[in-house]
This record gives sequence, structure tokens and C-alpha cells, in this order.
Amino acid sequence: MTPIKLMRPTAIVALLMLTLPFSARAESGWMAEFVWSPQYCSQHHDSREVQCQQANGFVLQELVRIVDGRIADDCDDGAQLSQDTVGQMARFTKNRVRTRMSWQRHGRCSGLSETDYAAFAEHVDRRMSWPVGYQPGSPEQFSTPADVIAAIKDDNPGLNEQAMALRCKRRELESITLCLDDRFELSASACLLSSNCGDSVRLRASR
Repeated sequence: MTPIKLMRPTAIVALLMLTLPFSARAESGWMAEFVWSPQYCSQHHDSREVQCQQANGFVLQELVRIVDGRIADDCDDGAQLSQDTVGQMARFTKNRVRTRMSWQRHGRCSGLSETDYAAFAEHVDRRMSWPVGYQPGSPEQFSTPADVIAAIKDDNPGLNEQAMALRCKRRELESITLCLDDRFELSASACLLSSNCGDSVRLRASR
């Protein structure tokens, strides 16, 4: 199988910025959702995806385009994600089903080709560093939202907590959403979500 050749993310950003009008630049951006795999797999216990068959921590599950302050989703046209690109993205998303769903709902609405979308997703994923306690094989722990944010900030210098939203179901930490501008730089102004966790959160143990 011929490997997919991807344009460098920095080159794609430059091209994208040239094609966007100034007003769109100021009112658009991205949200990247990193799902805590142990919690996801507790709700999808029958999943045969690598995400749930092996020990995994946070994985990128959604890359969502924001246009004029709204999520661009549910496009009616556009091709399905090719098998080659699904396989490429599944190396870091760990989930082929969710990768296809993310493209179907959000990727096709982003204005990017599937190749560029995959390249940006990998670029965002590689930029994040997760603390030891939030990596595959981590034991169960209880914490506070502030401590979770502080630990992630320590591993990612320059991360603005205003550009990060923790999402919980009751006390269970489900995901962390990063808010990005059109250059894929962290930006609080691109955030449509806010943290909804209480005073304490539980991080389920990895498999």
C-alpha cells in the first residue's frame, strides 16, 4: 500500500490563513476533544477498538471546526473518509469507528481535505504532553479540577487554562477540550464549552 504523503501542518496553516477573509479569522477556530479512554471504555465495554482493547489514556477523538462562533457539523455532502486515512489517523485516535464519525460530522464541514484534516489532527495530538498519572496504565485517582489543570499545564508550558475545558459525567472525568485559533494555537476566545466538573473528579484506572 502506498503511504499517504501529508503536507506539513505549518504549510497548511499558512495556506488556510491566506484563503480566509479577515473577519472569518477573528470569528473562527477549532476545538480538539481528548477523551479519557478508561471512562469511554466503561460506557462502550463491547468495543473492539484498540482504545478499549489495550491500555490507553487521553486520545484525540474530535477535531471540530468553529465558524462564526458556531460548530460546523452535520454536512450533507462530501465523501466518506478513505480507508487509508482512517488507518493513518487510528494510529493516534486508537478508534476507527469514532474517527469515521468525527470526519462524517465535523471533518467534512471544516473546509479541509481529508489529507489536511488528518495532518492537522496529528499535529494537535503530538503537541500535547500528558502527565505520568494520565497516561496508559495509570492507577485510579481522585483529584480536583484545579489539580488536573495544574498537572497538565506543568507538562505543557504556555497552556492557558482558559483555553481548556474539563467535561465530566457526575464525578467521572470524560474528556478535556482544547480551544484553538485558525493557526491551531491555544486560544480562549475560540472556546464554546466551559468546564462542568464539580469540586472533585475521578479518573478511572487504565486497563
